[in-house]
Amino acid sequence: IESYQKAFSLGWAESAQPYGMLMFNLEEYSDAENIWLEALYRFPFDNQRNFWWRNIVYVHLTEENWSRALGVLESALSEYPEDAVLFQQKGIAIYNQTGNAVEALAYLDQAISLDGEYASIYKGKGDVLSQEEKFQDALVWYAKAIEIDPSNPSWYLAYARTADLAGDKALALEIYQDVTAHFPDHVYAHYELANCYYQTAVYEKAADAIEITLKTSKKPSASHFLLAAKIYEAVGDFDEAIDYYLQVLTLQPDNQTAADSLDRLQDR
Repeated sequence: IESYQKAFSLGWAESAQPYGMLMFNLEEYSDAENIWLEALYRFPFDNQRNFWWRNIVYVHLTEENWSRALGVLESALSEYPEDAVLFQQKGIAIYNQTGNAVEALAYLDQAISLDGEYASIYKGKGDVLSQEEKFQDALVWYAKAIEIDPSNPSWYLAYARTADLAGDKALALEIYQDVTAHFPDHVYAHYELANCYYQTAVYEKAADAIEITLKTSKKPSASHFLLAAKIYEAVGDFDEAIDYYLQVLTLQPDNQTAADSLDRLQDR
């Protein structure tokens, strides 16, 4: 931090981006914003200014301060009226502040017209349409986002969850299998794959997937153990199920589902 701070104080504009991102990643959002605001003031002709504007907006989106984000966007778009990311951010802020999907999608479409290869815009359209319960439409945009940029596992998970909400369990399962193959260390992907197998009564594969979840996770949660218990109970391995229900109750003594299930199995 001190090195970036010194470089920034000496007028090295290139330090503003990494310095601000360092503070942002430390969740020091106000400090990050102030760094980028100061950079905008001190370096009026720097070619990184659009990134600083985007970052300031992203701070407010992260904090869910939609009105503040929109206020910053007004200034940012006056300087960069053809910046696709700023239009994307405006669509997201408007939707979260007002719930106006038509207006939000119009801004996202404008962003696509400015940069059709920016994958997160398509992900944004998928998110809005999914929240509007237009699941089939949302699937199209999630697929497009992943086609352009297949490196983000959270996009696959959003795609799979939406397929599930659309009633297409087969597609959801296919996507979960795909994401675990591409990101073998992604704990939540394995958990969702296990849950999808469980929901479709493919219990043996569900057991395999939940075991990978538990082995991959540095600190398995109560929800991991609860799903494991349900799966092994469905398989008929009651001793293993009891062990996992006990693990749930160790972490969450008030978990009534685990307590009731444990009583039922111990009384069988």
